[in-house]
Amino acid sequence: MGGARSALARLQFLAAQGHEVSILSFLPEDRDPELYVEELATCGGEGIRGEGSVCRAVFRGVSYRHEVLPVDPGGLLTRPRPAVGAVQRCLREEGVEFVLTSDEAYWALLASCQLRLPGAHFFQALPGVERFARNPGYVWLLRRRVTVANSRFVAAAIRARLGLDAAVWYPRVDLQ
Repeated sequence: MGGARSALARLQFLAAQGHEVSILSFLPEDRDPELYVEELATCGGEGIRGEGSVCRAVFRGVSYRHEVLPVDPGGLLTRPRPAVGAVQRCLREEGVEFVLTSDEAYWALLASCQLRLPGAHFFQALPGVERFARNPGYVWLLRRRVTVANSRFVAAAIRARLGLDAAVWYPRVDLQ
């Protein structure tokens, strides 16, 4: 939950600077859509509306699009192509010009790199760094992005495990 709040704070900051921002979220076909809409409402989503496999809402001024991908979760590692294709279609439909991915957003990272969209990848904790370290293909993709860590500690791990330099963008601290 801390990572999600941190990502939302980054997007709110970018929106305040005049950038158009959206959250595009993807999950495999393993969740009850009605239950997901209930979760969105509980988390503070407003204007929630379903459009087939796509659900839209607004969170604290940031538009949100969630799509259930027509992919069995058990086959994602062996057959990622349908998921990546669906993410690419969404990126085109939404007119995305710059992609911020984070942690284990492998599909979005691969899809945006294949579309040659510029972007940055955020690491918020060590487990994400460790998972990337096990897959040289994804590390290769990261070499074409700006890599960002949420602390000097995570940035040092990125350097040691992935051989990449990372900018540090500290999470926003709300003192209210």
